[in-house]
Amino acid sequence: MQSQTPSSPETEKPKKRHGCLAAWLTVSIVFNIIFTILYAVGTGVVGVVGTGVSESSKDSPAWAIPVLILLLVFEIICILALFAWKKWGFWGFCAINLIGLIVDIGLGINIVWPSITVLVSIAILFGVLHIGQDDKGWPQLD
Repeated sequence: MQSQTPSSPETEKPKKRHGCLAAWLTVSIVFNIIFTILYAVGTGVVGVVGTGVSESSKDSPAWAIPVLILLLVFEIICILALFAWKKWGFWGFCAINLIGLIVDIGLGINIVWPSITVLVSIAILFGVLHIGQDDKGWPQLD
């Protein structure tokens, strides 16, 4: 008779996402999709999304809209990466927001409000990744 040794299956704890993190990521994806569509059809405003800049996309340089659309698409990819527990999604989100700020400077947009919105959006994402006990997002990122 063969003796059976107990197998030791990996008991990796399933990852749990805090409700605030899930809500923030979902709202961010929806927000980015809406503004990507608005820029693509020419009804968006130029500048960091959500800054309240009133400059029409029709008055912007030819390079601005494709660059802003590309940044929004990359930001959506980074947010999806965060849903998939990838830490690079956070760093990508930060980089894309800073690149967007540089684009705004290149467009001659007043730097104050875009700078505030970039810092606040990064701070909120960082904050919601650190909310909770067992379902804190940051330590679960790979």
